[in-house]
Amino acid sequence: MPRRYTLGKRAEQVQATRKRIIAAAAALYQERGVSATSVQDVARRADVAPGTVLNHFGSPDGLARAVVDQVIGSLQLPAIDLFAGVDTAPERVARLAQELFAFYDRSQAWYDVYTREANGVPAWADAEARFYTEFNRLIRTALGPLDQDESAVAILSVILGGGAYAALRARGLSSPATIALVVEVLSPWLEDKVALART
Repeated sequence: MPRRYTLGKRAEQVQATRKRIIAAAAALYQERGVSATSVQDVARRADVAPGTVLNHFGSPDGLARAVVDQVIGSLQLPAIDLFAGVDTAPERVARLAQELFAFYDRSQAWYDVYTREANGVPAWADAEARFYTEFNRLIRTALGPLDQDESAVAILSVILGGGAYAALRARGLSSPATIALVVEVLSPWLEDKVALART
Protein backbone atom coordinates (compact mmCIF):
# COMPACT_ATOMS: atom_id res chain seq x y z
CA MET A 1 0.00 0.00 0.00
CA PRO A 2 2.62 2.65 0.86
CA ARG A 3 4.29 2.02 -2.53
CA ARG A 4 1.09 2.95 -4.41
CA TYR A 5 0.74 6.10 -2.36
CA THR A 6 4.35 7.08 -3.15
CA LEU A 7 3.84 6.47 -6.88
CA GLY A 8 0.65 8.52 -6.85
CA LYS A 9 2.35 11.35 -5.01
CA ARG A 10 5.27 11.26 -7.46
CA ALA A 11 2.90 11.47 -10.43
CA GLU A 12 1.18 14.48 -8.84
CA GLN A 13 4.56 16.19 -8.34
CA VAL A 14 5.53 15.51 -11.96
CA GLN A 15 2.23 17.00 -13.17
CA ALA A 16 2.60 20.02 -10.88
CA THR A 17 6.12 20.64 -12.20
CA ARG A 18 4.94 20.30 -15.79
CA LYS A 19 2.13 22.81 -15.20
CA ARG A 20 4.54 25.23 -13.52
CA ILE A 21 6.92 25.04 -16.49
CA ILE A 22 4.09 25.61 -18.99
CA ALA A 23 2.82 28.58 -16.96
CA ALA A 24 6.32 30.07 -16.79
CA ALA A 25 6.88 29.61 -20.51
CA ALA A 26 3.47 31.08 -21.36
CA ALA A 27 4.19 34.18 -19.27
CA LEU A 28 7.60 34.63 -20.87
CA TYR A 29 6.24 34.12 -24.39
CA GLN A 30 3.74 36.90 -23.77
CA GLU A 31 6.42 39.18 -22.38
CA ARG A 32 9.21 38.45 -24.89
CA GLY A 33 7.95 36.15 -27.61
CA VAL A 34 8.78 32.49 -28.17
CA SER A 35 12.02 33.06 -30.09
CA ALA A 36 13.43 35.37 -27.42
CA THR A 37 12.72 32.92 -24.58
CA SER A 38 15.37 30.33 -23.74
CA VAL A 39 15.04 27.07 -21.82
CA GLN A 40 17.18 28.69 -19.12
CA ASP A 41 14.73 31.62 -18.88
CA VAL A 42 11.81 29.23 -18.46
CA ALA A 43 13.69 27.12 -15.91
CA ARG A 44 14.58 30.19 -13.87
CA ARG A 45 10.95 31.45 -13.92
CA ALA A 46 9.58 27.98 -13.03
CA ASP A 47 12.26 27.47 -10.34
CA VAL A 48 13.55 24.23 -11.87
CA ALA A 49 16.76 23.13 -13.57
CA PRO A 50 17.03 23.54 -17.37
CA GLY A 51 17.40 19.76 -17.58
CA THR A 52 13.99 19.38 -15.93
CA VAL A 53 12.40 21.48 -18.67
CA LEU A 54 14.05 19.31 -21.33
CA ASN A 55 13.12 16.09 -19.50
CA HIS A 56 9.46 17.12 -19.61
CA PHE A 57 9.31 18.53 -23.15
CA GLY A 58 12.34 17.22 -25.03
CA SER A 59 13.25 20.50 -26.73
CA PRO A 60 12.32 24.20 -26.88
CA ASP A 61 9.94 23.34 -29.75
CA GLY A 62 8.30 20.61 -27.64
CA LEU A 63 7.76 23.16 -24.89
CA ALA A 64 6.34 25.72 -27.34
CA ARG A 65 3.93 23.09 -28.71
CA ALA A 66 2.75 22.20 -25.21
CA VAL A 67 2.13 25.88 -24.42
CA VAL A 68 0.31 26.48 -27.71
CA ASP A 69 -1.85 23.38 -27.17
CA GLN A 70 -2.80 24.59 -23.71
CA VAL A 71 -3.52 28.10 -24.98
CA ILE A 72 -5.74 26.84 -27.79
CA GLY A 73 -7.63 24.62 -25.36
CA SER A 74 -8.15 27.46 -22.89
CA LEU A 75 -9.30 29.93 -25.56
CA GLN A 76 -12.03 27.54 -26.75
CA LEU A 77 -12.50 27.92 -30.46
CA PRO A 78 -16.25 27.70 -31.19
CA ALA A 79 -17.45 24.10 -31.51
CA ILE A 80 -19.67 22.79 -34.27
CA ASP A 81 -22.50 22.14 -31.79
CA LEU A 82 -23.12 25.90 -31.59
CA PHE A 83 -25.49 25.39 -34.55
CA ALA A 84 -27.75 22.95 -32.67
CA GLY A 85 -31.39 24.01 -33.04
CA VAL A 86 -30.59 26.86 -35.46
CA ASP A 87 -32.24 26.25 -38.82
CA THR A 88 -31.63 29.05 -41.33
CA ALA A 89 -28.32 30.19 -42.82
CA PRO A 90 -28.74 33.80 -41.56
CA GLU A 91 -29.41 32.52 -38.02
CA ARG A 92 -26.41 30.16 -38.16
CA VAL A 93 -24.17 32.96 -39.46
CA ALA A 94 -25.38 35.27 -36.68
CA ARG A 95 -24.58 32.61 -34.08
CA LEU A 96 -21.17 31.98 -35.65
CA ALA A 97 -20.36 35.71 -35.76
CA GLN A 98 -21.19 36.02 -32.07
CA GLU A 99 -19.02 33.03 -31.11
CA LEU A 100 -16.08 33.85 -33.38
CA PHE A 101 -15.96 37.49 -32.34
CA ALA A 102 -15.99 36.46 -28.67
CA PHE A 103 -13.12 34.07 -29.49
CA TYR A 104 -11.17 36.91 -31.13
CA ASP A 105 -11.67 39.07 -28.05
CA ARG A 106 -10.47 36.31 -25.68
CA SER A 107 -7.46 35.47 -27.82
CA GLN A 108 -6.21 39.01 -28.55
CA ALA A 109 -3.21 38.87 -26.22
CA TRP A 110 -2.04 35.58 -27.73
CA TYR A 111 -2.77 36.78 -31.26
CA ASP A 112 -0.40 39.68 -30.60
CA VAL A 113 2.31 37.19 -29.56
CA TYR A 114 1.63 35.12 -32.68
CA THR A 115 1.84 38.07 -35.10
CA ARG A 116 5.24 39.12 -33.75
CA GLU A 117 6.84 35.87 -34.94
CA ALA A 118 4.31 33.70 -36.77
CA ASN A 119 6.75 32.51 -39.44
CA GLY A 120 9.58 31.59 -37.09
CA VAL A 121 7.83 29.22 -34.69
CA PRO A 122 6.71 25.77 -35.93
CA ALA A 123 4.21 25.42 -33.07
CA TRP A 124 2.39 28.54 -34.30
CA ALA A 125 2.26 27.20 -37.86
CA ASP A 126 0.67 23.96 -36.67
CA ALA A 127 -1.84 25.84 -34.52
CA GLU A 128 -2.70 28.14 -37.43
CA ALA A 129 -3.33 25.17 -39.73
CA ARG A 130 -5.62 23.57 -37.12
CA PHE A 131 -7.46 26.87 -36.61
CA TYR A 132 -8.13 27.34 -40.34
CA THR A 133 -9.27 23.75 -40.78
CA GLU A 134 -11.84 24.23 -38.01
CA PHE A 135 -12.71 27.77 -39.16
CA ASN A 136 -13.47 26.43 -42.67
CA ARG A 137 -15.65 23.67 -41.22
CA LEU A 138 -17.60 26.22 -39.14
CA ILE A 139 -18.08 28.51 -42.16
CA ARG A 140 -19.34 25.68 -44.37
CA THR A 141 -21.67 24.39 -41.66
CA ALA A 142 -23.06 27.89 -41.09
CA LEU A 143 -23.80 28.18 -44.81
CA GLY A 144 -25.91 25.01 -44.81
CA PRO A 145 -27.14 24.43 -48.38
CA LEU A 146 -24.55 26.90 -49.67
CA ASP A 147 -21.62 24.97 -48.18
CA GLN A 148 -20.23 24.12 -51.64
CA ASP A 149 -20.68 27.64 -53.03
CA GLU A 150 -17.04 28.76 -52.97
CA SER A 151 -17.90 32.45 -53.46
CA ALA A 152 -20.19 32.30 -50.41
CA VAL A 153 -17.48 30.50 -48.41
CA ALA A 154 -14.92 33.14 -49.46
CA ILE A 155 -17.13 36.12 -48.59
CA LEU A 156 -18.17 34.68 -45.24
CA SER A 157 -14.56 33.76 -44.40
CA VAL A 158 -13.42 37.33 -45.03
CA ILE A 159 -16.27 39.04 -43.19
CA LEU A 160 -16.09 36.71 -40.19
CA GLY A 161 -12.28 36.66 -40.17
CA GLY A 162 -10.20 38.26 -37.48
CA GLY A 163 -8.91 40.99 -39.81
CA ALA A 164 -12.38 42.31 -40.67
CA TYR A 165 -13.43 42.14 -37.03
CA ALA A 166 -10.32 44.07 -35.93
CA ALA A 167 -10.88 46.68 -38.66
CA LEU A 168 -14.49 47.26 -37.62
CA ARG A 169 -13.52 47.49 -33.95
CA ALA A 170 -10.75 49.95 -34.86
CA ARG A 171 -13.45 52.18 -36.41
CA GLY A 172 -14.98 52.48 -32.94
CA LEU A 173 -17.68 49.79 -33.12
CA SER A 174 -18.27 47.72 -30.00
CA SER A 175 -18.33 43.95 -30.30
CA PRO A 176 -22.18 43.80 -30.14
CA ALA A 177 -22.44 46.60 -32.74
CA THR A 178 -19.99 44.74 -34.99
CA ILE A 179 -22.05 41.55 -34.74
CA ALA A 180 -25.25 43.48 -35.49
CA LEU A 181 -23.70 45.17 -38.52
CA VAL A 182 -22.30 41.93 -39.93
CA VAL A 183 -25.65 40.17 -39.50
CA GLU A 184 -27.50 43.14 -41.04
CA VAL A 185 -25.24 43.06 -44.11
CA LEU A 186 -25.07 39.30 -44.53
CA SER A 187 -28.65 38.21 -43.78
CA PRO A 188 -30.39 39.57 -46.92
CA TRP A 189 -27.49 38.45 -49.09
CA LEU A 190 -27.66 34.92 -47.66
CA GLU A 191 -31.43 34.75 -48.01
CA ASP A 192 -31.11 35.73 -51.69
CA LYS A 193 -28.34 33.17 -52.26
CA VAL A 194 -30.37 30.40 -50.64
CA ALA A 195 -33.47 31.34 -52.68
CA LEU A 196 -31.44 31.30 -55.91
CA ALA A 197 -29.90 27.93 -55.02
CA ARG A 198 -33.40 26.45 -54.66
CA THR A 199 -34.56 27.56 -58.14
